[in-house]
Amino acid sequence: SSSSSSSSNDSIHVPSILPSKNSISLMNDLVKMVTTTDTIPTNNTDGSKNNHNSNHSNYDDSCNYYHGAILSEALLNYLLELHELHPEYNLIDRVISPDGNMSLVNLMETYLVPCGGVGSGGGGSGNSNSGHSKINNNSIESSSSTSLSYTAKLSSQTQSWKQAVQNASRILDTMNQLIDQSDNALHHDLLSCNATLNVWSKLCLWLAATSNTTNTATTTTTTKEVDYNEKKDWNNNNNDNNNHGMNHNWGKKNEHGNLPKSCQNMTTVSQVLSQMEQLLFRMEEEHFMNLSNNTNNPNNSNNNNDNNNIQPCIPDEYTYNTIISTLARCAQFSNDPLNMAQRAEEYLKRMEWTEDQDRNWNLNLKAKNHEKSSQKTATTTTATTTNTRRTVCYPDTVTYNCVLHSYSSIMPKTKRITNTTSNTQSYNHHIPNHNFTSTTSTNTRKKKQHTTNTPENIKNAALTQHTSMRAASILTRMEERYQSTSRQNVQPDTISYSNVLRAYANAGKAREAERVLDTILSKSNQEGWRGRVVPNRICFNTAIDAWAKKQSQSSSSSNDDDPAERALAILQRMEDLSDNINYDTNYEECPPDTISYSSVISAFARSGRMDGAERAQELLERSLRLYQEGQNDHLRPDTITFNTVLGAWAKHAKLERHNSRNHKNKKYYSHNHPHANTIRTSNTEERALELLDRMHRLENAGNGEGGENIIAANNIRPCTISYNIILDMYANISMPEKAYALLQKMDKLYHEDGNKNVKPDIISYNTVLSALSNAPSKSDINAIEKAEKLLKKMEGTYIKEPNDNDDCHKLSFHIKPNVISYNAVIGALARRKIPGSAEKAEELLLSMEDNFESGLSEVSPNTVTYNMCINAWSKHGGSRGAKGAERILHKLIEQSKKNNMGYLRPDSVSFTSVINAISKSGERNSTDRAEALLKAMEETHGIMPNTITFNTVMNCHAQSGKKSSAKRAEELLLRMEDLSRAGVPDVRPDSVSFSTVINALSRCGESGSGLKAEQILKRMEDLRDDVTSHISPDSFTYASVLNTMSKSGEHDAPKRTLHILNRMEELHKSGIKNVAPNEYCYNAVLYAFAKSKEETKARSAYLILLDMKKKYDSGQSNAKPSMLTYSNVLNACAFTSSNDANVRNDAFSIARGCFKELLSDEYGKPNNIVFATFLLACYNLVPKCNDRDSLVSFVFKECCDRGMVDVKVIHTVQRLFSQEKARELFEGSDLLVGRRITFDDIPKQWTRSAKSRRSATHN
Repeated sequence: SSSSSSSSNDSIHVPSILPSKNSISLMNDLVKMVTTTDTIPTNNTDGSKNNHNSNHSNYDDSCNYYHGAILSEALLNYLLELHELHPEYNLIDRVISPDGNMSLVNLMETYLVPCGGVGSGGGGSGNSNSGHSKINNNSIESSSSTSLSYTAKLSSQTQSWKQAVQNASRILDTMNQLIDQSDNALHHDLLSCNATLNVWSKLCLWLAATSNTTNTATTTTTTKEVDYNEKKDWNNNNNDNNNHGMNHNWGKKNEHGNLPKSCQNMTTVSQVLSQMEQLLFRMEEEHFMNLSNNTNNPNNSNNNNDNNNIQPCIPDEYTYNTIISTLARCAQFSNDPLNMAQRAEEYLKRMEWTEDQDRNWNLNLKAKNHEKSSQKTATTTTATTTNTRRTVCYPDTVTYNCVLHSYSSIMPKTKRITNTTSNTQSYNHHIPNHNFTSTTSTNTRKKKQHTTNTPENIKNAALTQHTSMRAASILTRMEERYQSTSRQNVQPDTISYSNVLRAYANAGKAREAERVLDTILSKSNQEGWRGRVVPNRICFNTAIDAWAKKQSQSSSSSNDDDPAERALAILQRMEDLSDNINYDTNYEECPPDTISYSSVISAFARSGRMDGAERAQELLERSLRLYQEGQNDHLRPDTITFNTVLGAWAKHAKLERHNSRNHKNKKYYSHNHPHANTIRTSNTEERALELLDRMHRLENAGNGEGGENIIAANNIRPCTISYNIILDMYANISMPEKAYALLQKMDKLYHEDGNKNVKPDIISYNTVLSALSNAPSKSDINAIEKAEKLLKKMEGTYIKEPNDNDDCHKLSFHIKPNVISYNAVIGALARRKIPGSAEKAEELLLSMEDNFESGLSEVSPNTVTYNMCINAWSKHGGSRGAKGAERILHKLIEQSKKNNMGYLRPDSVSFTSVINAISKSGERNSTDRAEALLKAMEETHGIMPNTITFNTVMNCHAQSGKKSSAKRAEELLLRMEDLSRAGVPDVRPDSVSFSTVINALSRCGESGSGLKAEQILKRMEDLRDDVTSHISPDSFTYASVLNTMSKSGEHDAPKRTLHILNRMEELHKSGIKNVAPNEYCYNAVLYAFAKSKEETKARSAYLILLDMKKKYDSGQSNAKPSMLTYSNVLNACAFTSSNDANVRNDAFSIARGCFKELLSDEYGKPNNIVFATFLLACYNLVPKCNDRDSLVSFVFKECCDRGMVDVKVIHTVQRLFSQEKARELFEGSDLLVGRRITFDDIPKQWTRSAKSRRSATHN
């Protein structure tokens, strides 16, 4: 037999004597030996090599089922070759046909065992005498853990999976060839059809798992994909020849020769699903046609039973469930999982509709017994003409569970990784997520960006919300059907509720997930449900994970709303139930395991609570204690658990850093919390390093203290992730030197001590580069230089200089930098305004381009890289900075056209940064160039500007100071509003947009600008009440309006500015905190009074000054008067013009008092403008007399003593006073009264503190 199983064409020795009946029975037993195998493994093999046959090199040679399959196929090949040479023996009918297709189907199922514990089965509705497959077909979706581990096996052993499907397909080809032959008794039956569907199902899953893109566009709905009127042709398996998906090696020849015919043209998921559905619908058509013929001609029914060994091809529950489960499992790999789930649900709806129609017919039948035959005929003939296609079977629990699984397995693409629930654990590695993005620097305030509101996150949230609602709806339908029909095979079980629980967890609905868990616990003790719904740790862990991933809503949340506390409460329920195992076996699977504790630890680590790290540490110690006391393997601690606690301490350090920066100490716990004092005084860094050292002690088994020897036996050891967590902590708390030292320690442990577990990886290097790049400002230059050296060391271009004290040369790097490495250093150069930083950034960009051209794809510069270089030149400023930014942008555009890569193309940030650089250039044509870029951005490159882009262009107009700038800024603002109303995203004006227009109005100097600014402010105030606008004028907005109005020169400007100031104070008192008047607001109002022609403007300005001092003394620090405040009051006094002597005397009295206060240096030191203004007040308000001359001499001497004399002071003296007085004041210097005096002519001692160097003309 073995010798004849080879594929050679040598002639086979044919016995001269016809095989006896006993020998034929022996052959039959050998062919069916798989069915007599006592144990068939239901798990994947370990992938070891087998040398028995080259076609089966991926299987474990110790598996009995595999040896049986090899021997059975060898004997089958021998029989086929013998039958071909001697058809007179009729071996097919005598050996194989007596049991129909059973032997061949069992052989296919055996080859498919590596694909999981799911067989094809013979179905539940066939003839009981025809025999069934040994593997139970009801194992489809028998548990959530099976389904998930099933997917994990497929992902990790795709080659073994592929080989299994190839082997099974080869037997399927043989079966089809035998059935096609007219000289034997084999025919297509339910067994062969279900086996075909099973093989195609495994093929479909393999294609889905190995494909990067799963095309579902060609099969949007079930009813549209299949031609119901297609002629029955069992051998036509190649109806769909269009390749709509990705081709794989499956459709090509391999080392074993041609692939099986039954699967050759199935290279995409859509093609395989189409074939499966066509087969099902042909089976349905045949059944309905036979049923119709038998109804019309009852005598035909006798002719259908001529051969009792042939089963009719009537689809059963397994037939439908195979297709539904295939759709459900493919949804996990599909780019459009919702479409797959909806198609699976369409089958369920058809089966539900069929049962409902039959129930209604039975009810009508009882009411109208005399119309029985006519109604039956009518129902049969019209069922296929209605919109909903009739099925043959009703849904069962497996059907519902498959559809529920299809919805519960849908997760966002970023999370679409196989979730492990029973034997494995998914872990978020706490790898630092450094997203080095460029920022656009503008003169406007930056708006805080919330990454949680990105379009992708919103879309993912909507998807999971929808799938959770669909899963809950299907479960409700399942419960209602069970109650209305009392069919036990449709009763929900643990898997049904677990799938809905999982769907809620994926959608972030932790509270709803916990309610489902409560339902499971409640039903497990109810009559009729006990044993059907059994709680297990998978259900509990899913509910815990739902809370663990949910963020805290507020710092004052109660335990009922705190996700970490809710997760802990579920863990405590698991512990309480585990204590009752001896009394109630219903809770045998409920004791917590390592995943349970790790999830709760993760909940506290991610909670953002100040006591989160301490609570996580407590839970770790608690799990260790329970493991040591009970020696329970389910509670065995592992490295992941320790890393989670390390991550908690790292996040705690980041929170402390954040609170210290903001001078806030928000507590997420009550002051009587037992760890309150510990948390406030503990050294977080030391706690994290202590835990890392403990992991090192446990790594050395036997070196721990006390019971930790037991834990050490579990091989807990620090790994690269452990160190990366600490590195990320140092990066977040701005400790680059310690991060650098820790990287050196990792390098030493790996290269010198041989510890491969802590080998530094690219994440380690990039984290240190990030720490150095984001170093505090005090060590900016040194840190950036060290980051550059580190990058050169990674490149292999680092050369130690003679005077270089850096120990970078000691590191032994073997990992080349990637784009993130370069972006870290380029981003640091772009953020710092260091001489030569823009040039260095561009050099690194050129180096990346050269390396990419030489074949290093991992260093290909992306859009972020170019944007940061543009930003570096933008920070440079001036004309050179603008030209450099434009040069990088043009290079980005050229590279985008040259390489045609989707990830390398200019975006709105690119253009916005260049426009910002142009606005800083100070060139006359800056506004024209900015407008040209804005136009090219839209029309040439098809990039829609966003709010920041428009704000930057408006700011460019504002900075230009042209008279037309304000008008153009207003036009851009109106365009933004029009685009926003039209539905264009990301162009909605914000507070910065309105403030920029106001700023342009203040600079243009046009008449009426103050009124326009006030009108814009009114629009902003109206929009403040609209919660969807996100527009709210703040103190700076009001200050810009006040500044515009004060410079407008309008006669009522003082009154209007004072009215706005009073409105700000009222709004602040009403609870709007961001509108409190600040120094700039008060100074703008004072400036308006100073420039007005009111007689009493000095008194009005002085009253405002007194009000500021009063508010400042009461604790309002933003109302503190400054030197500019006093200068404005002095200006109002100096230019007081009145015929009333009392008004002039009052104005001078105010000016003298303000001047004295400035001399005391309490509110700032007087500058040259203050002295010049007070000299002017003396001249205008004090009559000419000896007292005035003495006062002028005192002021000028004080100005000289303070070193505040400049050309403005000299010019004031020359212009206001007589030459004799000027000579008196200039005595002791070389200044000539009647000559032009420059700043350099003034004695150095007089100008030592003056900043102005403007020259003045002579008097």
